[in-house]
Amino acid sequence: MGSPGGGTRVIRVANAPVSFGDFELTVGKPNLPGPDEILDRCYVQGNPNNECGLITRNADGSIADLLSSGLNLGSTEVEGYDLTVGYRMPENSWGKFSLVSDTTYLASYINDDDGNNLAGEYSDRNNNWRIRQNLALRWELGDVGATWMARYYSGQDESCRSVASSQRALLCSDPTRRIATGPAPENHIPSVTYNDASVFWKAPWNAKVTLGVNNILDRDPPRSATTFANSFDPQMEIPGRFMYMRYTQNF
Repeated sequence: MGSPGGGTRVIRVANAPVSFGDFELTVGKPNLPGPDEILDRCYVQGNPNNECGLITRNADGSIADLLSSGLNLGSTEVEGYDLTVGYRMPENSWGKFSLVSDTTYLASYINDDDGNNLAGEYSDRNNNWRIRQNLALRWELGDVGATWMARYYSGQDESCRSVASSQRALLCSDPTRRIATGPAPENHIPSVTYNDASVFWKAPWNAKVTLGVNNILDRDPPRSATTFANSFDPQMEIPGRFMYMRYTQNF
């Protein structure tokens, strides 16, 4: 179950539309307990989520029916902001230029079981970037054009407690970090920006041919100490450039 909130506002100044929105979301964390856990929660733990309502008894007190149904045992609250800014220059003999920036800022990501804000924190294959931004510069002249796209992912911190102590000095940026409750080794995953470039040609037979290169500057993905079966998160680009050709035919 979720309760979304927030809104979007659009402002236009000449050729530069600006769109700003904020979002709030509360999501329940479902769990499918077994019969023993349902009984324990009903009679031992004080019926915290109305588990007793899943149990039907006979007149002699014996259990007639027990529904092993999913329960919302907690919630996650997410809050953030979206900002889109676009600018289009007047067309001239050099063609048409436009610039679009899409930015998302994650203000908070809080689970009610511990109250910690996980924005900017990483755990195995779970990214909570504070800032994500796409910046695109586009040029068109007649039937040809080109696009340069920059994709930015802000840095994150990950706990190194699950990393073997003998490997922390190698894999963790702060292996000796301590907090009030004791050792808290940590690794900082640096920010990364990927750059993509493409060119296109609009053919006279109502088709479009595009040639492109993703990660044209050959940026390696930032290293993670806790990602399963790899040294970087799977949402990052694999090392190396990716070249492609795309043909689109409209009918």
